[in-house]
Formats: sequence, C-alpha cells, structure tokens
Amino acid sequence: MERWHFTSIDLFAPTVAILAFLLFARGMVARAEGRRFLVLPELGLILLDLSLRFIFQEGNWYNKVLGMLTDNGIALVVAGTYLAIKRHHPKILFVPGIILLMMVALLYWGRQFAEYSYKKIKSWSTSNVKSSHTAQLLLELGPDDNVEELKSVFKKYNATYKKTFSMITLSQDENLAQYYTLYVDSSHVKSLMEVLKQDKENVDNVEMNITVTIEKPIPSVDALPLKKGEFVTNDPRINEQWALYDYQINAVHDLLKGIKPKKKAKVAIVDTGIDALHEDMEQVFGNSSARQDKHGHGTHCAGIAGAHTNNHKGIASLNWEGRYIEILSFAALDGTGTGTVESVAQAIVEAANAQADVISLSLGSWTIVPPKIEVDAIQYALNKGCIVVAAAGNDDEDAIEHSPANVDGVICVAALDKQGKKASFSNFNTSLKRPIAAPGVDILSLKPGGQYVQMSGTSMATPYVAGLIGILRAIEPDMSAEKSYQILDKTGIRGPDANKVGKTVSPLDALINTVQVQTNLP
Repeated sequence: MERWHFTSIDLFAPTVAILAFLLFARGMVARAEGRRFLVLPELGLILLDLSLRFIFQEGNWYNKVLGMLTDNGIALVVAGTYLAIKRHHPKILFVPGIILLMMVALLYWGRQFAEYSYKKIKSWSTSNVKSSHTAQLLLELGPDDNVEELKSVFKKYNATYKKTFSMITLSQDENLAQYYTLYVDSSHVKSLMEVLKQDKENVDNVEMNITVTIEKPIPSVDALPLKKGEFVTNDPRINEQWALYDYQINAVHDLLKGIKPKKKAKVAIVDTGIDALHEDMEQVFGNSSARQDKHGHGTHCAGIAGAHTNNHKGIASLNWEGRYIEILSFAALDGTGTGTVESVAQAIVEAANAQADVISLSLGSWTIVPPKIEVDAIQYALNKGCIVVAAAGNDDEDAIEHSPANVDGVICVAALDKQGKKASFSNFNTSLKRPIAAPGVDILSLKPGGQYVQMSGTSMATPYVAGLIGILRAIEPDMSAEKSYQILDKTGIRGPDANKVGKTVSPLDALINTVQVQTNLP
C-alpha cells in the first residue's frame, strides 16, 4: 500500500485553496449587499493550487489528483463555514466540499483495499508448489510434541511431510528443530490448515510456504561518465564507480592500507549463488556451497560487498587487497531468481552455521506479518552472532510490509540515487527500527563469466552496507548487531530524504569511529 508522505506542498497548497474560496465567499456576501468584488484574485489562487499539485508535487497522477481534490474539498468546507457565520447560503459551498472529501476518501481507501486484495491473492497464488496441484505448508510443533501424533490428520488429507531443518536439534534451537514441510493437494490446503490451527496441543504455527524473489534489479540505460583523477587503488574501472568516489574512497583506502585487521570477516550473500571463479572474486571467495550463479544477481551483490581490491582487475570495493572480507555464498533462489521462505530460511541457517559475520539478503516478498520461519531463522542467526542486512524493496512503498526487511533485528537498507535522494523505486524504511540508506542506482559490479554490468536496486544498496559492516567486524570482531547499526546511524549523513530512508552510510566516518575505539586514538 502507498504511504502518505507529508511535504511542504501538502501545507501550502491547501492554504492557497482555502484563501481562494474564502475570497470567493466574501465576494458572494459583498454582491448580495450590492457591493462590487473582483474574481481574478480567486481564479489566480485556484490556478496556483493546480500548479503546485500538478507541476511541483512529486509522484504519479493519482496522488496529484487526490491532493487537488483534498485542497478544494477542505477549502469549500471552510468557505461554507464562513458563509454560515455570515448567514448567507452556506450550502452552496459546504455541500460540494463534503462531496469532494467523500470522493477523496472513496478513492484513497478504495485503492488501498484493491492493492491489499491484489497482493494478498498474489502471495497465495504464487506459493511454491511441488507440482501444478501440490501446495506446501510449513508446520511448527511445540518442543514437546511429536509429528507422529498428527499422522492420522495427514492420512485424511493425503499429505506427506519431511523435517525442514534436518541439521538442527532441539538443544540447538527448539523452534527450528520442530519445523516440518507438508505437501498436500491444493484443494485440501484450506481444510488442512484449519484442522492444524485448531490443534492447540501440538501445533504452534502453520503457514503457507510462499514465494520469495530477488529484489529485481533495474538495468542502467546510459553509461556512467568517467571520473578524472588519481585513485589510491589500481583497479582499472573504479572511475566508473560513482558510489565509491563520491564517498571519499581515496581516504577510505588510505586508512585501510595502514590497518591490520584482527580477522577476516565472513560476509554471506544469500541469493542466487556466486560465480566463484570470477577474476574479482576467486581470491576472496570462501568455503561455501553455492559456487555457481545461473542468474547473475548474487554475483553482482557479491562484487559490491567485497570484490578483491587493488588487484589490477575490474572494480574496487572496501575490501582492500582482500584482507578484510571473505565472501560466502548460499543459494536461497534458483536460476530464475525465485525461491520460497523455506529456502531462504534454510540458506540463512546454513550461513549462520558457517559462522558468517554478516548475512546480506537482497530478496523478499510482500508480507504485512513476516513468515514465522524467516523470523525464527533470522533469530537463530542473530543468536549465533550474525549481523543481518536486508533490502527495503523496489516498490516505492513502506518496507514495513516487506519481509525479511520487516523482521525485528534486521538492518533495512533503502537505495539512493546520484543526488543522494531516495531512488524513485526504493521503498521507504523509516517506519522500521534500523533504517539506513546507501547508493543503489547505476552500480557497476560483477557479472558471471568474468564480465561487469551496471544495475540499480535496493539489491545493490544492501551489499554496500553489508560489506562496510564486514570491514568493521574485521577491525572489531566482537561488534554486536546493535552496535554496528549505532555506528552507521551515528556517523551517517543526514541526506535530503533522511525522513524517508534514514541516514546515508559514511564509510570513512564509520571506519574512523571504529578505529579510534579499537586503538584508543583521541
């Protein structure tokens, strides 16, 4: 659903409309008393209101029309009230004003309901299936319950099951250890869910295994202008990386050259896999399962997070000479960029068990209430000391309705354009506890097969933040998830859209802050 973001136009435009109709009402009273009045000022103010809404207001035509109707509805009601005070036919203006405001309410809430219904239907209809007639449910039992007790129910609905997290025991995590994936004919899904939900003795939760996709990147149309000047690093394409050279990358690399990290941090890219043999990745790729990428999304994210820097090849990242970050890869999505909440949860658990320091999630689905399996998997990772970073989403909506960004404990990343403003596609994230923003438009990074490509999206902004946190963790290995966010927020830049997307990460200031703490510098 769209979220109303208050701007100065939302204050000024109604004021102009109210003034216009107050003058009109005053003129009506004057004419009734036999005095002359001018119409041109009122017409001029009404045209000014239209200009404010249709020329200067950002957004689509729907928002502009809604704003214009609201302005005039309020103005007519106020002017009608003035006529009532003067006892001069207030219904002439008051009634049209009420009608306009009723139209606004119908248009706004009608669209909200339509969008909610559409997305709700979509989230159900796109649930991952084992075949065209089989649906998947995720069943969580209580810690003292046994799946054998439900066999009669499964038999009645011809459902089969498997243990979801076979590697997790009750002693490790009593929530994840009790998950089961059920396979049932789609015609029985509703009935089976109702029966399971009524079983309060055994069942803690049951939910659909809904589809999750990549935060679909937006291809760049035009090549970036080349940056002239000297760079500390010798990577040949750094002059095409505005997101780095606009963020004091020379000072950052100078600082990192002189620091000895206490460990090499592990940054896990949970995505479509990574081309582990790419020239800018092979020297920093760590021991992990998804060494190929048939889609390309995961490889692009990996390059942003930690491409091997100062190696005379390709692009640069913050990962100076590969000394700070080791990239791990866990496939949650297939070659089409599609997976399920179960496959995402599995990959998160796998990354946590591989002792990842940071988990980067450039994926998601529309869910007002995040799937419990994702919540439990992320909590498992947080309990093991991981820092979890997720994309806000690319729908120009509120990320509070987008998981896993809306899971408690996650750092949610919005995307910025080259002017430091919210990218037009990026979701808003300030309704969440840990909002932050990073560059996400025309980002040059890796493409499978030793190639490079520019893409845009919150998918690109997320590994930028994940990589920075990885650098901080390499310097301060015991840094908690909460402290990492506090540093990003404390040292971040308050950009023009900070009220929508949080502060903009400042790598240099975040590094200086961490280095000072670790070395007790003044």
